[in-house]
Amino acid sequence: MTSAVGVCWRCARHVRVFTLRRGSWGHCRSGYQIAALAARLFNSKPPPVVDETAAVEDDRMAEPAVSKRVLSGQPLRQDQQSPPKSCDSGLSRVQLATGDLETLLEGFSQRPGVQLAAVEMGIPEGILKRSLKSFRDSLADTVSLSRQPLLFKLLGDIIAGSAHIDDLFPYFLSHTRETYPAATVVPQLQKICDLTQPHMWYPRARAFKRRFVFHAGPTNSGKTHNALERFLSAHTGIYCAPLRMLAHEIYRRSNARGTPCDLLTGDEKQFASGDPDAPSGHLSCTVEMTNTESYYDVAVVDEVQMIEDPDRGGAWTRAILGLPAEEIHLCGHESALPLVRRLTDTIGDQLEVCRYERLSPLVPLDRSLEGDFRNVARGDCVVIFSRHKLFQIRRRVERATNQPCAVIYGGLPSGTRVQQAELFNETGNSCEIMVATDAIGMGLNLNIHRIVLYDLTKFDGQEVRQLTSAHLKQIAGRAGRYGLDFDRGEVTTFYPQDLKKLHSLLSSPEEDIKQAGIFPTSEQIEHFSQLLPGASFLDILSLFFKMATIDGTFFLCKVEQTLEAARCLHGLSIPLRDMYKMCLAPTEKEYGREILKQYATDYSCGEHVTFSRLCEIDWVAETSPSLPRPTHYI
Repeated sequence: MTSAVGVCWRCARHVRVFTLRRGSWGHCRSGYQIAALAARLFNSKPPPVVDETAAVEDDRMAEPAVSKRVLSGQPLRQDQQSPPKSCDSGLSRVQLATGDLETLLEGFSQRPGVQLAAVEMGIPEGILKRSLKSFRDSLADTVSLSRQPLLFKLLGDIIAGSAHIDDLFPYFLSHTRETYPAATVVPQLQKICDLTQPHMWYPRARAFKRRFVFHAGPTNSGKTHNALERFLSAHTGIYCAPLRMLAHEIYRRSNARGTPCDLLTGDEKQFASGDPDAPSGHLSCTVEMTNTESYYDVAVVDEVQMIEDPDRGGAWTRAILGLPAEEIHLCGHESALPLVRRLTDTIGDQLEVCRYERLSPLVPLDRSLEGDFRNVARGDCVVIFSRHKLFQIRRRVERATNQPCAVIYGGLPSGTRVQQAELFNETGNSCEIMVATDAIGMGLNLNIHRIVLYDLTKFDGQEVRQLTSAHLKQIAGRAGRYGLDFDRGEVTTFYPQDLKKLHSLLSSPEEDIKQAGIFPTSEQIEHFSQLLPGASFLDILSLFFKMATIDGTFFLCKVEQTLEAARCLHGLSIPLRDMYKMCLAPTEKEYGREILKQYATDYSCGEHVTFSRLCEIDWVAETSPSLPRPTHYI
């Protein structure tokens, strides 16, 4: 016995398997688990576990004496995929000699064309031999055979030479699907779950060659400005923003420049014309709302390094692979360039690179704040990587400096975030200090002189991790914004023990991004579900994610979050496509899932779901201390 690397027929993954001779492959444990789950959905028994150490029967058999065309290997005819449904009870019986029948069936079993057609019709190689044997046994049962007059007559005609042995194939296919319902459908499911070529999901974008321009540079280098100029000057264009707030900013800036632009985010639509039936040629949207069906002259995809984000990365991959635009500008860190180059090379699109340097210097200081909030000064932004700590630190800064602080964090509504930014930026305002999370790393133009890092670790949802070099540079780069009050930016730490690590991370080269996030389309989930009639949406998603096949370029995004939402909605009668969209809603927190469940429940009952109805839901919203407001908003 030897071992080798083969492809498991149940899960299609490359695994180390055992073989006695070429073609005798075992299967992996995960493959059996998948087949067992599929069997449960069909209310049938899972396929037996193959004993990989058992001897494999000799495949070499003598050529039967029926006809040499039995072993010719010619493909089967297209009309041989389902047996006749009607039977003529008046057909005369043909006496079948036992020896002739055995010879015929053995010839059918060994015919290469039959084996090839069976695999192409979705019968796994691991099932094929067992099914052929059970088919032969069923035909050897004269009582059972006598109940199928057409098949009985066909066997006699084949032995007599007036029919072709290929004509048995529809009966064999029907027998296999009845005997092994789960095992025969798994390969078909596996084809749907093949996510190794996501660029083929977007036929409009594959219809022509696109030109990519990668604007690579650090924060405050002007890379996005140049891309936006092309967006504003184009006849039609789309801007794909990483944040709702940034989508709002480009929407306002475009219309102020005289370029009519619409706005589309997950919770808002605005039309420059005021008429939904008269959309503008330009659109500013969050990247998740990217339209891959409409053609654009110019597209801008901002913060492309977010393609590696474990939750949202699939939105950037979808935009890069699926935007039907002649000219696509990607803005972000150079660490994303090798991955983007691999993607464009796979597609065959053109890629140009424009590199930028920072417009104003960023200086890492040699001294920290010594752990004293009294050292916080005008123009400082104290960065904390915990929303829970944010308001504690804000209160301590205000007590130590006797000055109110502006506050920015990820969950802050876009309008409030803009107000806080204006409050901090405006000269002469009382709020000259900001306390923020790393949400300041993208989108806002802030008049920051010095970034003060309260710590260098962040909880990622599973464990506390040290900041990466790329993440730290993104945040530190917000200091010294070009064209504002300070001619240079500074960065330091709150505690002296973190200062050495800060300098090390800032001087370290950024690691190249290795993988891009992807997520299955609603069409794939629908197609998958059609092969699992009666299965719940939760079972469908669970099986899909277990069977999904991806290569090293990609990874699956937010699997657990989607499954958790599916568990929350389990049992509701909602069309699959709508259910899938609901499961993609950002509902990481318990109260968010409660709102989603109530929304889905009302929707499943055919009721109109209004804002006032959602306000009636018995849930407790998170509350935050009151924030200072600009005087012109009061």
